[in-house]
Amino acid sequence: MKSALRIIIIEDNPDDALLVTREVEHAGYVVQAQRVQTAEELRDTLAQGTWDLVLADYSLPHFSATEGLAILWETGLDVPFIIVSGSIGEEVMAQLMKDGAADYVMKDHLPRLGPVVKRELRDTDERRRKRDTERALVESEKRYRLLVESQTDLIVKTDPEGRLLYASPTYCALFGKNPQELTTLSYQPLVYPDDLPSVEHTVADLFHPPHSYHYEERAMTVGGWRWVEWATRAELDSQGNVVALIGSGRDITDRKQIEEKLAVSEFDLQQAQAVAHVGSWRWDIAHDEFAWSDEMCRIFGIAPHTFTGSVQDVIAHAIHPDDRARIEESNRAIIEDHNPQPLEYRIVWPDGSVRTVWVKPGEMTLDDKGHVSSLTGVVLDITERKQAEERLAHEGDLLRLTGEMAHVGGWEFDVATGEGTWTDEVALIHGLDPAAPTNAGLGVSFYVDESRARIETAIKQAVEHGTPYDLELEIRAANGEHKWVRTRGVPVQKQGKTVQLRGTFQDITERKQAEEALASSLSLLKATMESTADGILVVDLDGRITLWNHKFSDMWQIPEALLSKHLDELALNYVLQQMAQPETFLAKVRELYGQPEESSNDQLVLADGRIFERYSQPQRIGDEVVGRVWSFSDITERKQAETQLRQSQKM
Repeated sequence: MKSALRIIIIEDNPDDALLVTREVEHAGYVVQAQRVQTAEELRDTLAQGTWDLVLADYSLPHFSATEGLAILWETGLDVPFIIVSGSIGEEVMAQLMKDGAADYVMKDHLPRLGPVVKRELRDTDERRRKRDTERALVESEKRYRLLVESQTDLIVKTDPEGRLLYASPTYCALFGKNPQELTTLSYQPLVYPDDLPSVEHTVADLFHPPHSYHYEERAMTVGGWRWVEWATRAELDSQGNVVALIGSGRDITDRKQIEEKLAVSEFDLQQAQAVAHVGSWRWDIAHDEFAWSDEMCRIFGIAPHTFTGSVQDVIAHAIHPDDRARIEESNRAIIEDHNPQPLEYRIVWPDGSVRTVWVKPGEMTLDDKGHVSSLTGVVLDITERKQAEERLAHEGDLLRLTGEMAHVGGWEFDVATGEGTWTDEVALIHGLDPAAPTNAGLGVSFYVDESRARIETAIKQAVEHGTPYDLELEIRAANGEHKWVRTRGVPVQKQGKTVQLRGTFQDITERKQAEEALASSLSLLKATMESTADGILVVDLDGRITLWNHKFSDMWQIPEALLSKHLDELALNYVLQQMAQPETFLAKVRELYGQPEESSNDQLVLADGRIFERYSQPQRIGDEVVGRVWSFSDITERKQAETQLRQSQKM
């Protein structure tokens, strides 16, 4: 059974649209096609149900494949977009593919369309299946992660009303209940009165995003009041409804008692605990010894039991060779000038890896002679921050290089003030100094004539209605050079009001020049074809007419409408009706079609007495034969003159 296929065809020629539809039908589909010719028709059609495929001619009188592709992308639909065009440059096609076109098929190679459609539909279906699988996997991973993260001392699960559905053995032991008692009775542990309001509030909050909370409570257990730390989450169904509450907890009574003792511990430990992941140190300058916290040892990659406390040993083995002189100069400033300063330097772990730390001096003490006797401080491992800064710088360089190569940059401006910024490439396209300030009015001032009116209207629509735009317009750079640019703008809204516009700006002058050159070449080819005295017909290897001139149509008296169907078989049947010896004519045609490399030159006698000279040779692109060219000359008068000459010579 043939698969049904709903297709949008962007095409202004009904005959071409019909041929494209039939080609897809030949590939084994039942096609429901809708032809559109404008952006409005495309948007309306895309909104009418589900579509499987978009086939687009490159250029229409009031529309183009580029605009159609942009509209499809705006919808977010995953629908293959295939270019089916009579002629299109490689650079243009490459840009279309870059912009999201799935593939392209030339109209003179329509048999390629069926395989291309099958492939793209297959790829689209695979992407959809992959997305569905990934969504299912994400849901599965969420549930799995919930269970993994909950593997602590106590695990309990209840329904939304608080009825126990499951309790781990450790939970049962802590509260002196067996599983049957907990699941059959509406059991709730006795919570310490001071903790009860916060516990009730936390449980209520589980029914709202983010559906997870951590809290501590005191509960009455078989061993009396105990501190329990809970990590709780709500389990949701596919509609976002809470179907269960899951809690994982642990008895932290011992930890609480230790924390109370730690509250009165030494200053160094208090300082290290004040800042997460910060190591503390104390330098006894009189004895030239270091005292490090365990976190300091971790930052330096040193096992606490192997730390010698020697300042010189640390400098010699832990400090990067290129930074040792800076450390020694810093130490001199501390001892001689009493001027400790923050310092950033690199350290080398025992395994050879290099990390970066930031040192902040703390309290400095002096002896009775005014000499520095000790100094405390903290050390922060900033390796990840430095790496992130380097990545950011690298990505910035890469972005700038990409903009320079593609002649594209970004911009944004504030709607209220008009002040804005743009990348260096945008400034260079305008012929301006990248370091100079910019604003919306300055940017608009470079557009000329109709382009300025269009960009002003687009900006107004974006600001007032939140409508994005994508336009190709003409500007005059600061040096007077005319350029074509593609500018795209996207409104940024807050509380339904546009507060900022941002977008991209690309120099497409070369592309525009290439399009004009292509149009000129095609015009020259057409003029050359029409100016020749011979009738010309070009047929591809699949028997489809790709080109002819009016002289050919006139010589053979074939209606233009018939030739417009591009079917060689129809034209051939029309010609055979005019031949004196149609069988001989047809045999020669079949022979040449069977031998694509061969050339031929002969004379034809028509039923009405006219005589044509026929010349045929293969059509090549490079070394590849892609079709056959037929040329016909009416030599009737010449033949008649030759006959009269021979008769006069006999007399």
